Amino acid sequence: MRSSIWSLSLLFALAAVSCSKKDAEDDTATDESQEDPTSGGSTSGGGSSEGGTTSGSGSSGGTTTGENSASCVAPAAVIHMTYKIQATASIGYGTNECGSWVYETVGNANEGNSPTLALDGTGTPYIVSQTTTGGNIKLSKRNSNKTWTTQTIYTGDVAFDFAIAIDSSDYVHIAYGSSIGNPDRRLYHLSNRSGSWVRTLADNSADVGTYVSMALDSQDVAHIAHYQAVDSSKGNLRYATVSASSTSQAQVEFTASAGSGYNGTSILVDSNDKEYIAFHQYKDASNVWLHDLYVATNASGSWLKTLIHPTSSAYYGTAIVADSLGQFHVAHLDTNNSYGIMDYASGSWSAASSSPGAISGNGSSNIRLGVDKANKLHMMISQYNSGQSKFVISYATNTSGSWATTALSPNADPGSDISFGIVGVKAQNSW
Repeated sequence: MRSSIWSLSLLFALAAVSCSKKDAEDDTATDESQEDPTSGGSTSGGGSSEGGTTSGSGSSGGTTTGENSASCVAPAAVIHMTYKIQATASIGYGTNECGSWVYETVGNANEGNSPTLALDGTGTPYIVSQTTTGGNIKLSKRNSNKTWTTQTIYTGDVAFDFAIAIDSSDYVHIAYGSSIGNPDRRLYHLSNRSGSWVRTLADNSADVGTYVSMALDSQDVAHIAHYQAVDSSKGNLRYATVSASSTSQAQVEFTASAGSGYNGTSILVDSNDKEYIAFHQYKDASNVWLHDLYVATNASGSWLKTLIHPTSSAYYGTAIVADSLGQFHVAHLDTNNSYGIMDYASGSWSAASSSPGAISGNGSSNIRLGVDKANKLHMMISQYNSGQSKFVISYATNTSGSWATTALSPNADPGSDISFGIVGVKAQNSW
């Protein structure tokens, strides 16, 4: 990527979406406008006005830990996060909306595979997840009384690597890879923007739909980055768009050479509707896997990529955001379990002047990054800690001017899947 590309106006609007509220009211999905033969969820707990399962704090069922809402003092950056509860395969949820972190169990057991969260224009959290059996895709919405409504929005599919975004009319967009089909592993887009749930085939190629990330542009077109496996040691980076009226089948933007590939995608769309994807290019060097960290953009009209962090120092998880000053930030995992930030400013990439230090863990990781209205960064990491024989979730932020990291304490052992959103900020989803 030539440096002149990065000198384009990169102001990224992160204001809250102000729009009419649309509930995810229909629990029947269509596949390219064909009715799905199965209907939605059941009602339990405190009941439901939306045809789903209601759970949460108080008399509506569910489990809540934390401080009483009567003493609520909201922090400058209100965060909602989700994770999988390992023991029950339920959805775990946490928020700092009253200052300290509070955790809840959402919905029922065995409904919490791959939970992924996004916020609508009012700051209401939505969580997409999947049942452990039966292939049911679930959507959970937090109500104004802090209970939850969970509904089945698609059945008979086995999904993985969810990405979720809420558009300017507060309709829900979900991208995911499916392992159902012959051959399997296709990329789908699922949305209720037509008034009912419609599933669209976004990439009909084989072995696609992992490392999925998605962002919406100013016209609510979904831009989806994902990975295609070619063989056990090689894969391609692909990109697709889905609008209300058309679908652009995913294209191969970067083709892997022998013994190399691309993974860990994280996509954003700037205020000029230009796309930026952070990802890893990996390669086998004499049976030693090395990873380079790249950012690609089509701002010039064609896709170009720039190496922003050299070989062997970046591994798997990556996340890209842009602040209101037009500065990009990419989070990545360094060697020795230390998480770093790369910044783009004045036409070049460089390591941030300060980054979070080592995180307690030594196994596979998942990383998420967000930026608040004051242009402060917030990062969450889920990483396996062999000493504790479980995953641990860490939250890091530079809101005070320097990085501080806190070990979160959910009400049950979390899994590797985590996701979060910041109230008042346009969602930016990352793998």
